[in-house]
Amino acid sequence: MAKNDKSQYRIKLLLVGLLFVLTYFLVNAQQYAYGFLIYIVMGTLSLFFYNSWSKISKVGDLEGLGDNWIKNAFIGIGLGIATIIVGHFITFVGAIGVPSVPSSIVSAVSRFVIIVPSAMIFESVFFLDFFVDFLQSKLKLNKWTSLVVMGIFASLFHLVAYGGNLQASGGNFFSAFLMFFLFGWLAEYQNDLSGAITWHGTLNVFIGFITLNVII
Repeated sequence: MAKNDKSQYRIKLLLVGLLFVLTYFLVNAQQYAYGFLIYIVMGTLSLFFYNSWSKISKVGDLEGLGDNWIKNAFIGIGLGIATIIVGHFITFVGAIGVPSVPSSIVSAVSRFVIIVPSAMIFESVFFLDFFVDFLQSKLKLNKWTSLVVMGIFASLFHLVAYGGNLQASGGNFFSAFLMFFLFGWLAEYQNDLSGAITWHGTLNVFIGFITLNVII
């Protein structure tokens, strides 16, 4: 199996596994299904794109999970911790916002599944992999311009998906843009999504649970 095929195989396995988990929670979520549904749609589209991207764009530019994904994942966690420390002094750094999950959801596991693995994996795949490659391949934008455009659209996604008010969900538009730009830069630099995924996830754990004093 080619190196690029291996990286895509790993990320597709991760997506399929997480989609099974989300489907279980969706069935049992009743009126709180929105958070699960939005990521199920995003994950399903991501799997479709991985299987048909060669017809849309340059499949060779997709990162997936590379051979050094464990090392890169720990780098992402370290960057996440560093971002949290910097954010203590510069308040807009790292305040990207998290999905607005109703507090009436009794199960902390449900909150965790939406805010951490779903948000960090599906958003990273969708925006950092497919969207950036589309901008470079089809619109012929250079890497830096593509990252800027991606950051803007990822911020808009947060604004819409998280209830139209990023500030109320723990962040602001500029901070979400900045962090997604940095996530995208790391994915391009490592040629791997794992670092960006864990960086994103570390921030979501801190914003969605630690700072809100939610017990997982």
